[in-house]
Amino acid sequence: MKAKEFLQQARFLDQRINSKVREIEKMNALATNMSAVISDMPKAKGSSTSRMEDTVCKIIDYENEVREDLDRLISIKREINDTLEQIDEVDYRIVLQKRYLEMCSWEEIACDIDKKVRWVQMLHGRGLDKVQELLDRSA
Repeated sequence: MKAKEFLQQARFLDQRINSKVREIEKMNALATNMSAVISDMPKAKGSSTSRMEDTVCKIIDYENEVREDLDRLISIKREINDTLEQIDEVDYRIVLQKRYLEMCSWEEIACDIDKKVRWVQMLHGRGLDKVQELLDRSA
C-alpha cells in the first residue's frame, strides 16, 4: 500500500461515517413525521405489524453500521498515529497528523505552524516519503 493511501483511509472512513450520520438524521426526521393510518380493515396475515416499526428497525440497523465504522475508524487512526510516531522529524509528523488525523486544510496547517502553504506541502511530501519507508520495512 502506498503511504498516501494508508493515511487517507481515516479521511475516507470519516467522510463515510458523517454521510451515514446525516442520512440517519434524515430518516429519523421522516419517521417522526409519519402519521398512523387508522382503519377498521383487517390486516393481511404475514404482513408487518407497522411501517413505523419497519422504519425504526432499519434506522437501528443503519446506526449499528455507523458504530462498526466508528470502531474501524478508531483502529485505523491508532494504526496511523503509531506509524507517524516513528517519524523522527517533528515537522513531518505534525503536518501528517494535522492533515490525515485532524482533517485540516493546507491553509489551516500553515497557520497553525506559522509556515507558508507551499512549505507545508513540501513537508507533507517528505513526510509521505518517510511513511513509505516505514511501510516498506514492515511489509
